[in-house]
Amino acid sequence: MVFVVAEIGVNWDGNFKLAKEMMQNAKKAGCNAVKFQAYLEETVKSHPEYLRLVKATISTKRRDDQQTCGFGWHRVVLHPHVSKSC
Repeated sequence: MVFVVAEIGVNWDGNFKLAKEMMQNAKKAGCNAVKFQAYLEETVKSHPEYLRLVKATISTKRRDDQQTCGFGWHRVVLHPHVSKSC
């Protein structure tokens, strides 16, 4: 079995309407899941796109919205400090 994940990352720019459209398109294209990014402000504060990254970080506050699109919620914590904000 193949499991296809669409990378949304921060490309939704904090606009949930756009994120929902991207998730629905991924589902129509046959994807099984979508992937977002989660950042802690202190880890990206010196990044040139700091505001964009923070605005588009995904957290449990947005989990219910994602589930309305037919995708389950799962996260993989790659840095132990990220789990505090997700």
